[in-house]
This record gives sequence, structure tokens and C-alpha cells, in this order.
Amino acid sequence: MWKKFIPFALADNIYEIEPWFYKKYGATTLICDLDNTLDAYYTMKPSKEAQELIKKLNDNGIRVIIISNNISNRVKDYAKELGCEFVSSARKPFRYKSRKFIKKNHIDLNKTIYVGDQVFTDVLFANRIKIKCVLCNNLVEKDQFFTKINKFFDKYLRKIIIKKELAKNWRDM
Repeated sequence: MWKKFIPFALADNIYEIEPWFYKKYGATTLICDLDNTLDAYYTMKPSKEAQELIKKLNDNGIRVIIISNNISNRVKDYAKELGCEFVSSARKPFRYKSRKFIKKNHIDLNKTIYVGDQVFTDVLFANRIKIKCVLCNNLVEKDQFFTKINKFFDKYLRKIIIKKELAKNWRDM
């Protein structure tokens, strides 16, 4: 049971991960969370850093898809500005809506890596759909109210993952 909460790798943030890492594991698609992974939840437009990241990944042949639990308008506007496909109101860690999108768009999960900032939504979701997951730290401390409950338990699991060396930093792989 606990294996479902263990990420494939760890990173400080999505911006430090170089495209060679994804390519090393055969990834042609990167699925990522939006809030506190790409930008803060209160950021309505992509930061310059997010725009540069997506361009760098696309230039390296990596397709980027945003899967977020946030509402449609916020995710749609953000993803559209980046030129990314997206799934909003995904209800992670539940799989139904995301799997439907994955199947419809012929995404090869064997060639996909997921990046997110939460153990109970992102890591569990990725492991349930059987793709590698990189767990990042939060970009900002400020978070939505309902996310704070998850983050309380998240801190406990992160400590165990790090202390027992259950996942390595992406640079060490």
C-alpha cells in the first residue's frame, strides 16, 4: 500500500529538471500539475519561467500536458497561453477523467513522466496510472485552504521518503 506514495524521483522544483532527464527514461510526454508546480495557485498567467520551460521542453521533443484539480477557466486560460493541452477539475488522485483524456489522445504511458508537488494527489495519481512521478517541493508557501490538510500529512511522508532514501534526487539517477 505505501508503495503508491513513493515517487520515482525528487526535485526542488520543475524548473531545475533538465530535458536530458526525461529523455534518459524515454519520455516524450511530460504531464505536470499546475498549482505550486508550474506557478502559484493565485497566478492567472504563466510566468516567464513557465513559458521558457515549456519552450525548452517542446524544442527537445517533449509534449507537455497540464492535469490540474483547479477549475476549468483558470487551467484553460493558463494552458492556452502556454500552448499546452490540459485537463481541469481532474479530481486527482482519482483516474477517471484523466484516463479518458489519455486514451482519447493516444498518450503512451510508458513514455510519460509526471511532475507534481503533492504526495496524496500527484504521486498517488501517477502511481495509480502507472507512470513515473517526480515529486517537487512547493514553489510558494501560500496554498489554498483545502490543500493545507493534505500538506500536513504530506510533510510526514516526505520525511520518511527522504530519511529512508526511498527516492533519489533526479540528478543522482
